[in-house]
Amino acid sequence: MHDPQVDGILRQLRSRDPRDGWAAFLDAYSPLLLDTVRLFERDEDAIGDCYLFACEQLRRNRFRRLLRFRTEGPASFRTWLRAVCRNFCVDWHRQEFGRHRVFESVSRLPALDQEIFTRVYLEGLSALRVRGYRLYFLSREETRPHVHVQHASGEAKISLDPKVALANNYGLSEARAAVAVRIARGHEDDTRAAWRAHFEG
Repeated sequence: MHDPQVDGILRQLRSRDPRDGWAAFLDAYSPLLLDTVRLFERDEDAIGDCYLFACEQLRRNRFRRLLRFRTEGPASFRTWLRAVCRNFCVDWHRQEFGRHRVFESVSRLPALDQEIFTRVYLEGLSALRVRGYRLYFLSREETRPHVHVQHASGEAKISLDPKVALANNYGLSEARAAVAVRIARGHEDDTRAAWRAHFEG
């Protein structure tokens, strides 16, 4: 899938003086990198540090990671770059905060459920961010309890009453929408408490 802009940037990065290519890359793709980082981090300082880490990794060894992209491959450059940046975010978080050791009983849960447990019960997050998904509220959107689940590929609105269920889907695949509902259901009590604090407190 050829993109003239991407082709031009990669060609400049391969040149003897890649500075113009790097500047063009940052100008075109910094918003995408920052949007991806914000799926993982909430704190503005952490967002900045993680973004810089991702840029440093992309610059390493004369842009070797960027130059691995194959324009004839099935994925667009934006999709590929988003996936690469997600991996950098995970690496940065582990480098900064280390890995958590979980209880044996939790370790027997499916991977997604383990991550929900870690984020909600160990890290105490009221606005959950897990595996590229972010849960948040829109102030005074409507009175019925619900939560929005955002992913890089789209967004879903999940109702909380009378039960956790998909209310609207804006661009998520069926599989990702199902994961969004599962995440919301996995920390239902936490979300309801956050809703009450946000709208009734």
